[in-house]
Amino acid sequence: MPVVKLTKTVVEKLPHPEKGQVYYFDEKLRGFGVSVARLSKTYFAQRDINGKTVRSTIGKHGVFTCEEAREEARQRLASMALGENVNKTKQQKKEEEKLNITFSEAIEAYRVGRKHLTKTTKYRLDCLKKMYLPGWVNLPLGEITREMVFEKHRDIGENHGRITANNVMEAVRAVYNFNKHTNDLLPPNPVSALSSAKAWYKQKRRRTVIKPTEIKSWYDTVTLLENTTIRDFLLLLLFTGMRRSEGLALRWENVDFKERTLTVPHTKNSEPLELPLSDYVHDMLVARKRRTGKSEWVFPGTGKTGHLAEPKNSMKNIARDSGVPFMLHDLRRTFVTIAESIDVPAYAIKGLVNHKTGGDVTAGYIIMTVDRLREPMQKITNHIIALVNKEEEEVAEEDCEAVA
Repeated sequence: MPVVKLTKTVVEKLPHPEKGQVYYFDEKLRGFGVSVARLSKTYFAQRDINGKTVRSTIGKHGVFTCEEAREEARQRLASMALGENVNKTKQQKKEEEKLNITFSEAIEAYRVGRKHLTKTTKYRLDCLKKMYLPGWVNLPLGEITREMVFEKHRDIGENHGRITANNVMEAVRAVYNFNKHTNDLLPPNPVSALSSAKAWYKQKRRRTVIKPTEIKSWYDTVTLLENTTIRDFLLLLLFTGMRRSEGLALRWENVDFKERTLTVPHTKNSEPLELPLSDYVHDMLVARKRRTGKSEWVFPGTGKTGHLAEPKNSMKNIARDSGVPFMLHDLRRTFVTIAESIDVPAYAIKGLVNHKTGGDVTAGYIIMTVDRLREPMQKITNHIIALVNKEEEEVAEEDCEAVA
């Protein structure tokens, strides 16, 4: 192995071999050298420890100057002279750093790594640190135990509700799994113990809808609202099946009156949704556009977001006056239930509400365009209008019979 006086100039002049590596050692500092490969030059420190040669890589020339590499080599060679295998020490340090990643750092890694998180998910991540698990913030992720998970799950369930407890631990599970993909040293996910022990709180899926016999009362009450923003928002959800968050954050730039479509760019399943406008919804939005003026939001509000927030007080009043208690998601379920009841094809329903088709291979070959969805959307609208006008038609028929 050639011995040379390693300097910046000398290192830069060392020729690259066609293949393999050539090791050059410094004539002044024994054990300090540079390996020259076909495309790179890398500094190292080398010494025998207990009869075995240990070579410790310092870094590439250009990243380290020759003098920086020499000083680093001097420190490593001193440690090696005392019998320390610096390669093992370096590996142990990396492992310790991995194991010492805190819960807060793990959350941030998840936030950065998962590039398409929804606002709701980001809010829940903030709540983990600030509201539900503040005591875990500086705790090493690998030190979170199953016992801690069980205790916190139970505590949150008792103080904040069972659904919240499940949601919190599902978020912890997602953060942990993400970090474990890049850190093999982490122990098994402690949240999995909730599944093994069948300790998750049971959650009954809501199955409430506005029944056909209730739609007229609900509709009549909504259309009498003085607040036209809340009125139109609720009607939009009923007549399109959109999710609450999609409707609240709808912008005018996503409404195309010429093509008679609206687009939801950010959805729950991360796939943009383009919906056709039925005649009813088109006319409603045209009227809204005149009322909202230059606002960017279809449903403007006075809060921080600039758009309407969930109108809980109005919903309570509507439920009281109409006799129809409801949640916003009930309107989506009502839309889907009506679509199925009038024999709208299942794939069209999935397309309208942006549901994924899972492992359905056939569905992967079906391109559900907005024009393909236009007729089913209008058909659903027509049926809702018929339900709203049904009692009026029956009264009219009875009047005609009385006259006859």
